Amino acid sequence: MWPDAEVELIYHYLNLFLPALLLPNIGMDFLSDYQIDLIRLVQSSSVVKSAVLASCAANKSMLSRDARYKSLALHYYCEAVKEVSQYLKELGDHGIPNNALIISVIHLYTYNVGRLIQGKQDEFWGPDTAIDAPRHVEGAIKLLNMRCVHPSPPLSMAKPLDRVVVESVLYQAFLLAMRRPFAPNFHIDALFLHRAELMLQSVEEGDLVSTESSPILGVPLRLYCLILKIIRFSAETPCSTDLDKTRNELDYWETLAMRTGASDSTSSPDASFTSDVITLYAMATSLLFEWTLQLWGCSEDGPCVDTHLRVHEFGTDTHLDPRSIPRWQLGYALPILRRATRFEIWARCYLGAWPMLMFGYAVTDREDMRLIERALLGLRERVGYGEIQSILDELRLVWDAR
Repeated sequence: MWPDAEVELIYHYLNLFLPALLLPNIGMDFLSDYQIDLIRLVQSSSVVKSAVLASCAANKSMLSRDARYKSLALHYYCEAVKEVSQYLKELGDHGIPNNALIISVIHLYTYNVGRLIQGKQDEFWGPDTAIDAPRHVEGAIKLLNMRCVHPSPPLSMAKPLDRVVVESVLYQAFLLAMRRPFAPNFHIDALFLHRAELMLQSVEEGDLVSTESSPILGVPLRLYCLILKIIRFSAETPCSTDLDKTRNELDYWETLAMRTGASDSTSSPDASFTSDVITLYAMATSLLFEWTLQLWGCSEDGPCVDTHLRVHEFGTDTHLDPRSIPRWQLGYALPILRRATRFEIWARCYLGAWPMLMFGYAVTDREDMRLIERALLGLRERVGYGEIQSILDELRLVWDAR
């Protein structure tokens, strides 16, 4: 028998938090199988139990504003960190990390995603909170790399638990790498990315997130990798060959987004989710490419001029005028948020965080700003996604300056 608080947290996790951590279009069979495997791990492993309860209590604290859950979250988090450290010590450099260890580390960075954002959080969580999540993600990447070296036990993408493990680590790594597109401070291990691509056996765009194929990523790896390629241009002057290749690949995604968006106007909310994902990410990526060209004084028909411009904080030292570049991308992206049924999906789907940041940089109309703000507020209040507050704070600085 577990204490009442733990039973309450597990109930919250299974019925509210876990569905929010997975995409809304996954099948019920997939969700049920994953829940069963996860609960077995929680029951059999104290480290998994502590990590799951920590992330869940942090999420419940964010949603309820109840200080008791805040204290519980910190207690379970400290327990999980101690147990993971001991586990790693026993594992050594040549052991095979099992699902219990990897799932625990995943929930440690999920704890940071879901932590309470209220007042001066650093006074409670400590000064190192901002670097906890990257460290946990780097640890999860290292564990998966170790797991891949050994042929047994293999990670099977047919198993919901294994698929969630791989996609979760990939998504959090991508999000950290994309979060500061003009001053990137997280880089994804190339070997891990290659192995993940082989494991996932990337689906073609026609089968993207069909029914149960992608519980977390929601976007083909090709598009994520294109975003990272454009972000790398912010650190070094892109050559004309790289620009041509990037432009050709971006053309494909823009065309796909415009075609799927145009053919999906009468679809149900769930059926249109796939095209919405493509549209939002393709248009956000297109905007990012335009800004990158502007940063380096590039044109798509000529060489770049090394102007040594750097954008450390978009809202405070941007050097970019959003009105100086075409913003046609907003005409395809923002209507998705203006449709009530689809707005509801994106107001409770974590995938919207990065595109909303890009669109927030681009908008100049107050009504568009309020639209994006409502979507982000909905995500923060309904899902308890702490990162959204920092995105909101950043965008409000940008908007106030216009």
